[in-house]
Amino acid sequence: MFQGDRFSFHQQIVHHNSTVSRISRIRKNTTFLKECIYVVNIGMNDYIHNYFSWIWSTGGTYNSSLLYSTQDYATILIIQYYRQLKALYNLGGRKVALFGLGQLGCTPFIVKNWGYKGKPCSDIFSDAEYTFNYRLKTLVDGLNKLKPDARFTFINATSILQKKEGKL
Repeated sequence: MFQGDRFSFHQQIVHHNSTVSRISRIRKNTTFLKECIYVVNIGMNDYIHNYFSWIWSTGGTYNSSLLYSTQDYATILIIQYYRQLKALYNLGGRKVALFGLGQLGCTPFIVKNWGYKGKPCSDIFSDAEYTFNYRLKTLVDGLNKLKPDARFTFINATSILQKKEGKL
């Protein structure tokens, strides 16, 4: 499972490449890699510890939210995501599950400090999450068309976590 931000995902791809190289020297065949299922869950740290780092007031914050709109920042992340997924594909990855962002604006810390007017979630965070997830879903659809021998699956973590109307 690959998890973290876009930079640690790149490091994990490099490590995976090294591992694949060692296996191929031993087995002389890496076709089994196309049967592996890769689970990728990145993006949350890019928002929490970068784009929205101003909320933590711990110093050393990034200024991404001053430089980019939520739309532009999501686009930058998706471009990086595409490059890293292409590298994973080139290493033999053919079955990839990609998790969208969870409900950033609904975490207890955010609701306590930035919730308002009785809303259960803060809109500014939810807008960023929606924008990223929409672009990720579009990326997944495009990859499936571009790479017909692979299967990329978008997992909408937000819809999994939402409760149904009138139910827990």
